[in-house]
Amino acid sequence: MKKLLLIKKNYSFFPIGIAHVITALRHYGIDYDFVDLSRETINWTERLYNGEYFAVGTGGLYADFNFFTEFVGAVKQISPTTPFILGGHITSDLNHDIIFSKMPLDYAVVGEAEESLPALLFHLQNHKSTQPPVGISGIIYRDINGLPQFTNAGKTIDIRRVNVYPTWDDIDVDYYISVGLPGYEKMRAMPVLTGRGCTGHCTFCSPTNGRYRVRSVEHVMEELHRLNNKYDFDSFVFLNEIMYPTSKMVYEFIEAYRTSGIGKTWIACLRVDFGTEMLKAMKDAGCIGANCGIESGNDRVLAQMRKGITVEQVKAFFSNCKSVGLPAQGTFIMGNETETEEELIQTVDLLIEEDIFSPGGSLLIVYPGTEVYRRALEQGRITDEYGYLKSLDFSDIATKGTFRNVNYLNMSAMSDDVLFKTAIEQSRRQRTHNYGKFSARDIDPQTMTGDCRVCGTQATVKLNPFSLLDHMTYCPVCFSPVYFNFYESDYFIAHTVDLRETLAKKQRIAVYGVGTNARLLHMYDVIGLDLNKICCFIDENGHWKDEYFFNARVIPLQQLLTMEPDFILIADTNMTDLKEQLVHAGIPATMVMPLMPPDWGRLTGKQILPELPDEQIPLPEKFEPRPVMQSVGKCPLKVLFVALKWVDADPSRPLTSSFLFIDSLEQSGLGTSYSFFCDEFIHKQHQQCDEALYQMCQEVKPDFLFLHPTQGDGSITLDDDPEPKKKFFLFPRNETFQYIRDTLSIPIITTVGDAWGRDAFDRFESMMGFSEKILVLDPEVPFLKWTNNYQKYACLWTPIQHTIFYNTGQYRDIDVSFIGRTHTLLHNEFMPTHNPLHQYVYRDRFLQAMIAEGCAVFRAGGAQNIYPLTSEMIAEYFRRSKITLNFSYNSPGTKLFRGRVWEAMNCCPLLMEEENNSITKYLEPMLHYVPFSEPGDAIDKVKYFLKNDTYRQKIANAGYNMVHEVYNASRFWSECFKLLP
Repeated sequence: MKKLLLIKKNYSFFPIGIAHVITALRHYGIDYDFVDLSRETINWTERLYNGEYFAVGTGGLYADFNFFTEFVGAVKQISPTTPFILGGHITSDLNHDIIFSKMPLDYAVVGEAEESLPALLFHLQNHKSTQPPVGISGIIYRDINGLPQFTNAGKTIDIRRVNVYPTWDDIDVDYYISVGLPGYEKMRAMPVLTGRGCTGHCTFCSPTNGRYRVRSVEHVMEELHRLNNKYDFDSFVFLNEIMYPTSKMVYEFIEAYRTSGIGKTWIACLRVDFGTEMLKAMKDAGCIGANCGIESGNDRVLAQMRKGITVEQVKAFFSNCKSVGLPAQGTFIMGNETETEEELIQTVDLLIEEDIFSPGGSLLIVYPGTEVYRRALEQGRITDEYGYLKSLDFSDIATKGTFRNVNYLNMSAMSDDVLFKTAIEQSRRQRTHNYGKFSARDIDPQTMTGDCRVCGTQATVKLNPFSLLDHMTYCPVCFSPVYFNFYESDYFIAHTVDLRETLAKKQRIAVYGVGTNARLLHMYDVIGLDLNKICCFIDENGHWKDEYFFNARVIPLQQLLTMEPDFILIADTNMTDLKEQLVHAGIPATMVMPLMPPDWGRLTGKQILPELPDEQIPLPEKFEPRPVMQSVGKCPLKVLFVALKWVDADPSRPLTSSFLFIDSLEQSGLGTSYSFFCDEFIHKQHQQCDEALYQMCQEVKPDFLFLHPTQGDGSITLDDDPEPKKKFFLFPRNETFQYIRDTLSIPIITTVGDAWGRDAFDRFESMMGFSEKILVLDPEVPFLKWTNNYQKYACLWTPIQHTIFYNTGQYRDIDVSFIGRTHTLLHNEFMPTHNPLHQYVYRDRFLQAMIAEGCAVFRAGGAQNIYPLTSEMIAEYFRRSKITLNFSYNSPGTKLFRGRVWEAMNCCPLLMEEENNSITKYLEPMLHYVPFSEPGDAIDKVKYFLKNDTYRQKIANAGYNMVHEVYNASRFWSECFKLLP
C-alpha cells in the first residue's frame, strides 16, 4: 500500500510542528516515510519517481516562502500527478491566491493539522483526488479552474482535554540537542509546549495557533517524564510565546514539577507582570532562566505596538528577578512603527541603566499576518505583495549587515540612513555593555576556561579557531552568561594595546574580510574601533554579492587604493602570512595589522589538531596489511630530510611541500625529524652544500635519509654573490649521496612528488644507485611504464600536514571551488599558454564552460591571485567550500593523482575528482569522492549535490574519515619504514 511522504526543510532546530503531525499520523494509522532534508536517510526521490507515495506533505513558516516555491516545483517535476500538501504558519498568514499561483500546490492545510490532515489523507487514499474535499474543515484546494477554494475554518483542538504531544521517534533528537535551540545554542535542551498561541495582541506579531490555549499540567508532566526517560539532555525549554498566563497555573505546574523527581533545570518565556514570590518559587523548582519580550524602552512605542506593558513594569520585573537570583533576559526591536531616533536610544538606555541582559535586538520585520503588515498594505507601502514576499529577508539583517542590500520596509519615523546608523550604534552599545559586565575573569586560552563574573565558577567554552570575539557560554552553576574576552587576557594584552593605540590614530580604515570577525566588530566594541572610520570592506574571495556590508561599501582587493585608506585591519582570514603577502604586493607594512594576535594561530592549531586513531584499524582490501617494524613506537627512528625550504629556492616565496613530510612524521610520533635545507644553506654560506650535508650526517647519525629533490637542472644564482653569474647546484651531487650511503651506512629513500616528464624520469633513474627506494606519490605516473628497475619504485599516497589541513566544521560559504592554476604568472603579467592541450588552458576552458551554465565556481591560485597562495590560504579555502574540484589531466594521455586530493579531503569538502585510475587504488567513487568526466557531467553533479546537501555531506564525511582512519600519518610512515633494509 502506498505511503505519505512527509518532508522537513533543512533548518537546524527542532521540528516541533512536524513532530506533532507525526503523532496524529500514528494515531490514525496512516503509513508514512519521514525525510528530514538536513538528515536524509532514504532515497525518497527514487521512491517518489517509482510511485510509492499517494501524497507528499510539508509545512513551515512564511519565512520559507522561496524554499517552498522551488521545492514544490521540484517534487512535481519528479512526480507530476502525486498530490502535494502544504501546511504550517505559511498557509495561515500568506495570501492564498499568491501561494497557489506561485506554487503548483494541490492542497493547503490552514491551522492545526491533527484532525484536518488525516481526514484529507483518507480522502486521497480512497482515490478521491478528483473530488473536492468539501466536507473537511481547514482545507484549501484547487477547483476545476485551478483557483484556490477554502472549505471552512479549521477546528481548534481542545488541548486542555486532549493530550497533544510531539513524537520524536523518527527524528534525530541527539543531533538537534547538540545544535541547540534558538537563543540557547550553548545548552543541551529539549523543547516543550505548555500551550498554544499567545495572550498578547502585539501589532508586529502573528502568534502561532492564534489565541492562547493551555494544556493541562497532567499532560505536560506526562510528556516531561517521557522525554526525561528517553533522551540525554540537560534542560527543558518551554518554547511557546508564554509559559502560563496566570500565577495560579504557574504555581500548579511548580508543585507538580517539584514532586515529580525529574530534577532537570528549565527555562520559560514569561510576561513582565510576575512578582517576586512567583519568581522565587520558579527558581526553587529548577528554573534557570526567564525570557520576555521588552521590545521598547518607551511607553508611547509600547502602546503603539499594543504590547500591554509599561517601562515601569519592565524595571520591576527584572529587579525582582535579580532579588531572587533568577537569570533573566529580554529581547527588543529597533525601528518599531513610528519610532523616533530618541525613542530607540531610550530602549538601550533602559537595558544598560537597569542592567538587563539581552542577547540582542533586531530590526522590525513587517511579517505577513500581522497588523503592521495590513497597515503597510493599506498605506500603499507594499505595492507588489508577491515581490515583497519573495525579496523579504527574514534573517537578522541587523547583525548580518545586509539591511542596505535587501528590500527592507522601514515603518519607523526615521529615514533609512538614520535608522541603520542608529540601530548599529545602539545595538553595539548594548552588546558591548553585556560583554563587559559578564566577561570572564582569569581567562586561559590554552584550556579555554574562565571564571564566571557573577558567582566565580569556572566555565569552559568551545573553541572557535577563527575569532577571538565569538566565545560565549553559560555558567554551569548560576547560569549567567559568560563572555570570553581574550583580548584582555595576559596572553594577548600587548597585541590589544597595540591595536587600540594604532586604531585611535587612523582616520580611513579598510577592513579586510566580510566574515565572522567583520560582523562581530559591529556587535562588540572591544578594541576601540570607531565604525565611522571604516571606509570600505575588502572582499577577498568574491562571494559577497551585495554592495554594502553594514554601512560601508564592499570592494575587491584590486580597488583598495582607490579608497585611499591609511590603514588595513585584517579581520577575516586564516592566512597566517597575509600581512607579508600584502606587503609583497606593495602595501607599506605600517599600514597593515591583523585583528588576531600572532600566537592565536599556533594555539588554536594545537587545540584542533585531530587525535590519531588507534593503530588497530582495518585496512581496505587494496592494501595488504603487514606488521610495522619492531623499532617503531619503542625507539623512534631518526630521519634526516634533505630538501628545499622555499619554492624555487626563493626566500620571498612560500614554503615547499617538503614540510608535509616533516610535519606528518612529527605528528605520527613514529620518528624524530632533522632537516637540511639546501637552499637555505646556499643563501647563507654562498657555497655548495655537499660537505655540510656529510658533516650533519656524521653528527646526527640518522636511521635513514629522506631526499625530496626538485625537477629541472636544480641550480640558482645569488644576486649578492661576488660572482653574480655563478651557479650553485641546489642539491649535493649523486656521488655525495653514494658516499654517505657507503661510508656511513645510512639508507636513502628518494621521493617523487609533482613530477611526471621524461627529464624528471631520467634524473630519478640516475639516483637508483644510492636510493634504497624511489617513493612515488602516484601509482600511475609514466615512470612505472618506462623503467627497467621497477622493483626500485614504491607507491604511496601523499601525507598531510594536519596542523594546516584540518576540518573545523565551520560554515561553508563557497559553493564550488577550484584551487590551482589556470594561467601562468610572470612579473604580475598574465602569460597564457596558447597550446589548447596544455593543462592550464584545459582547466580554464573547463571552468568557463561550467560558469556559463550557472555554476558559481570560486577560483584561486596561480595568476588568479596577486600573491602566491600559501598552504594556510589553500586550507582555508577548502574549509569554506562545500564542493571542490580537482583536475587530473596533465597532458594528452597523462593523468596524475596529486597531493591536492589529500589536502582537500582533510578539510572535508566534497571532492569532485576528474576520472583517473590512480585514485581508485585508494578510494571508492561515489563513496569517498565523486568522479566527473566532461563539463556537462561536472555541471550536473555540482547542481545535484548543492541541492542534496545531506548526500553531499555524507560523501564528504566518508572521505574525510577514510583519510583519518586509513591514510593517516602513522600508516604512511609505517609503510615508509618497511621499505628500509
